[in-house]
Amino acid sequence: MSGIKQMIMLIVILGLILFAPLVVSKNFPVPYWLKEGVYAVYKVDVYEVMFNNGTWIWFESPVGEGSYLMWRIVDLNNTHATFEILLNIELRNTKIRVIRNFNLKGSEEKVYSSGFIRREVQAIVDIYTGEVFVNGKKVGSTGLWLPPNLLLNGIKVRVGEVYGSINVRGILRGPYAVETSRGWVYAYVYMFDPDDEVTTYKHEIRLTDVKVGKVYDNLYKVVGIAYDPKENMTYVNLQNIRNPHAGVTVGNNGYWLNNLTDFGVLIVTGYKSNVMRSLYCYDPVSGLVVKASFFMAGKGKPWKMTCGDGLTAALGIRIFKAYIELQRTNAPLLMDEVIWRVEFFGILTVSLLLLNIGGRKIRFGKSTVK
Repeated sequence: MSGIKQMIMLIVILGLILFAPLVVSKNFPVPYWLKEGVYAVYKVDVYEVMFNNGTWIWFESPVGEGSYLMWRIVDLNNTHATFEILLNIELRNTKIRVIRNFNLKGSEEKVYSSGFIRREVQAIVDIYTGEVFVNGKKVGSTGLWLPPNLLLNGIKVRVGEVYGSINVRGILRGPYAVETSRGWVYAYVYMFDPDDEVTTYKHEIRLTDVKVGKVYDNLYKVVGIAYDPKENMTYVNLQNIRNPHAGVTVGNNGYWLNNLTDFGVLIVTGYKSNVMRSLYCYDPVSGLVVKASFFMAGKGKPWKMTCGDGLTAALGIRIFKAYIELQRTNAPLLMDEVIWRVEFFGILTVSLLLLNIGGRKIRFGKSTVK
């Protein structure tokens, strides 16, 4: 019996040793895998691209399956890494609209049966801050990975800045199960932080003496008032004056059509002009992004709008509205690390058990057989 206990203890100790490295130290200021030759390739579904020269491309039908974003570390020192960055957009029966100088009426539409749009550059990245430089000029900061000391549930952090934008602060939540082309993975999800007063506004409007046509704070105009008897709700529809396509509906219980002197307070929250919003999903071991979404953002003029990441900004891209998903990398990912450790641990455990059984004495009556 003592032999079985010893064997169990040995298996437990070996398991702890084998899986302990997956509990990544939170004291590393940079990813521990950061070295020359490390790369990542992301599948890209791109919808809009605007280059720094003002050329704006809308992809009105899907891009080809061969579209990808890739980065590779080609040089490294104590503070900075040289990255080779490549974006390849495959055109395969893809309909695009090209807009120059923001002239929508003069836009050109064309369907490309084949071809590609290709951009590549070498950029310098500060390995501690993620700031991205091209020819000595800062273009933004990358959020395509986070150092382990930031991979904590609930931590607040700003990632993926494009220079000149206001970067929305996010909160890391998780890890959650996230579906990717590599299978289901666990990841920390970067969510918008509603308490980020630096990048959001909170505006309160008291709706008094409500009537159609009335304007509040030179921001919202009442365009409709209606009562729904089934729900016993009175609704006031307001239109954003600066953006006629945007509006808001406020509802109160009861019949208010004859008494709209004080309909309550409308609280408007949103983003300041020229703001960037992106969603990242981070692998818990490497800190690499496994999925990301880059959204059009900003309420200013088109040339002030920003989205994307510091690495896409290094390519001379001002707006990069797209979804990306990790396809290949030689950096250690949680899923890959777990798989090979489970396989190795299983083989080791079975081998130890077989050795233990083979070495035990088996008794048949009075005789003994080894």
